[in-house]
Amino acid sequence: MTQVQVRQAYRYELDPTSEKANALRSHIGGTRFVYNAMLALVKANWDENREKKQAGIELTRDDYLGTSHFDLQKLWYENRDELAPWWSENGSSTYNYACLNLSKAFTNFREGRSKFPTFKKRARVAR
Repeated sequence: MTQVQVRQAYRYELDPTSEKANALRSHIGGTRFVYNAMLALVKANWDENREKKQAGIELTRDDYLGTSHFDLQKLWYENRDELAPWWSENGSSTYNYACLNLSKAFTNFREGRSKFPTFKKRARVAR
């Protein structure tokens, strides 16, 4: 007897109120902002360390910012008041996912599956 696997997909259309649409845009923008901000901090740290290394200064592992999910979250918590005074307007999972996605991007880069992470741009879609 052979087993047959049936897959079924569902399509839903979102029709949020204008208030909920604004909240969705705020969460999406917050995620993009944190992803880009953490990427900028890590990239600046790596560039600074590269210059020090070329100048002959010896560096340790502690001189580099970590790129794990938890390292990026810690970096966000340390800098969020300065970078984004509005951070409390969105739920914490908004920023958690940004750190998680950036961590995955760094892992894929390190393992040769992708290029260095790039900054995210706001998508322009017809409404």
